[in-house]
Amino acid sequence: MTRTGHGLVVLLSGTIPAERVMSFTRQDSPQASLASLMEAICANPLWEEMPEAHLVGRVEPDVMLGVFGNFTDFQLARLEDLAIHLREGLTRHRYVDYVDAERAVERLAEKLKAELGPECIAKAYFSAIPRGGWVILGMLSYYLELCPRQLVGIDSPPCSPDDLLIIVDDCALSGVRFQQTLQRLEHESVIFCPLFSVPALCRNIEARESRVVSCLSAEDLEDIGPARYGDDYPTWRDRRKQLLGGHGYWVGITEYLAFAWCEPQTRYWDERIQGFSAGWNILPPDLSIKRRVAAQAMNMMRSRWSILEHSGTGPLLPSQRLLWLDNGDEVVLARLPLGADSSIPVFSLAGVAADMWRHLMGSGSLEATHEALLARYRVDADSLLEDLKAFLTQLVDHQVILVRDPP
Repeated sequence: MTRTGHGLVVLLSGTIPAERVMSFTRQDSPQASLASLMEAICANPLWEEMPEAHLVGRVEPDVMLGVFGNFTDFQLARLEDLAIHLREGLTRHRYVDYVDAERAVERLAEKLKAELGPECIAKAYFSAIPRGGWVILGMLSYYLELCPRQLVGIDSPPCSPDDLLIIVDDCALSGVRFQQTLQRLEHESVIFCPLFSVPALCRNIEARESRVVSCLSAEDLEDIGPARYGDDYPTWRDRRKQLLGGHGYWVGITEYLAFAWCEPQTRYWDERIQGFSAGWNILPPDLSIKRRVAAQAMNMMRSRWSILEHSGTGPLLPSQRLLWLDNGDEVVLARLPLGADSSIPVFSLAGVAADMWRHLMGSGSLEATHEALLARYRVDADSLLEDLKAFLTQLVDHQVILVRDPP
């Protein structure tokens, strides 16, 4: 085996149970759930910017996922972002389907009734922040029995100075979109109703905007920033506030949230343009309209990913923490360390060595591999066997292959 210029970025190291991945992807098997997750990663513009990268995963004995390739510093930073996003999303996530949305909208309707009363609701006008807000407002209009005249465009001027405008959205994570909307409005009395939001965001809106009578949400989101950054979280928030330049009402990191119609867009600070750019989406395309349409437009979901399987019945097994990529010309291997900060050496097998590996994985047997190679190469049988044994010894010494005890 020879060291190679290829690198491996570990996205999932086997610490997240398969049940979590299945729950996130809504698949009924570890294999199907990992495939769904890999399709989600490939359906990203950021992935298109890494044409030499290849996703490799396995589900036994644990779910592991990595990216092989030669990466720039920018690409490494984005893949590190992806690893964090995956770990947090798989560990704690909220996927809101249409049934969940209806229940949450019903709770929002009850809060509005308690806050305003039926007479005020009957006189109020309602609008939504496109496009997820319109999904919520459609449901809310039935729960509140609104008249068609009460549903207005977001830029519609008030009929009188006393008109109350209630603005609905599916979520508010920073409040930037509501802030931009409010700046365009002529209304003097506004209520903002994001279906999901962080309580501090709503409090900040009420404190900073004199025209906002109230900010009501149906469900509270948790701030998971302290779990990610620990004592460094205030420093991260100060830096983020500086980059945002006063836009929005709250800076932080919420638990992962996605809807059956869309997945809120993550963003990262892009030094190349000195601004924020779209980050990773990790929701499987079949769980969201917007993701599904985007994936179909990219037409590349099935490209550059593979799930490793060991079909051999013999005593030779790949190491439990091994990932490998067979690109036809060579086989690239990397064994994931147990420690998070350990380096990951990547090795390359080419020519006959690559063929030896393929047959060892296919049969799990030294004898079967020897027979298959004899049928392909015109070499002395004894010499080939000695070379094969030496190769296998090297793989075992590097803990790339394990020898299973006989039953």
